Formats: sequence, C-alpha cells, structure tokens
Amino acid sequence: MAHFMLELYYRLKRIDATLTHDFTLPLSQRDMSRLLGMTTVHISRTLTELEREGLLRKTRKHVQILDLEGLTKIMSSDPFKVTDKLNPLFEGAGLRARQSPASCAPPNSQTGQGSSSAR
Repeated sequence: MAHFMLELYYRLKRIDATLTHDFTLPLSQRDMSRLLGMTTVHISRTLTELEREGLLRKTRKHVQILDLEGLTKIMSSDPFKVTDKLNPLFEGAGLRARQSPASCAPPNSQTGQGSSSAR
C-alpha cells in the first residue's frame, strides 16, 4: 500500500511540479483492492495503520502524505525508478513526463546524502 501511494504521488509529481503532498485519489477502497489484488478489509486495515503511524491521511477522495521520508522507508522498492513504460497505455500516447525523474526526488536523494534506509 505504501508503494502504491508513493508511486501515485511520484507519477503525479512528474507531470505537475507544483504538486504538494496532497492529491486527489478518486478511487474507493474497493477499486484499490481490485487494482492491488488485496481484499477491501486488508486495504482498510493498511490505510488505518499508515494513518495511525502518522505517515498519511486518506479521506474519501483525497490523500495527504504526512511523512514522505517515513513512508519511503517502509517501502520495498525505490520510488524513483517508476517509469511510464510499466503502463503500455502511456507509450505513444503523448503523455510523456515534462520533467526528468530526478526533478521529482526529495532533497539529497540524488547526492547520496541522507538516510540509506530510505530504499
């Protein structure tokens, strides 16, 4: 679930550099369960746990990432490796990113400074 939220955030950030840690997510828990192959109960429990830990807040159609670094630390892969090639619908559709992935990275992530456990 952390990976899903971060991937959405970084994909949106690539097309809108002014994006804050708040974004609209017009998916229900049922939609997310179908996309991620999880039960709605698991989605609900995971979102509740992420909120309890102070990492994010999810309302009906809105996500607010409260602790980007903390959310990244519990993730199992590198969010900066997100590529539109994962989704063939983006290929050839003129939906290219306006910025390089490096421009979406939080401070110090490209310089090697900061926590190495963030990956």
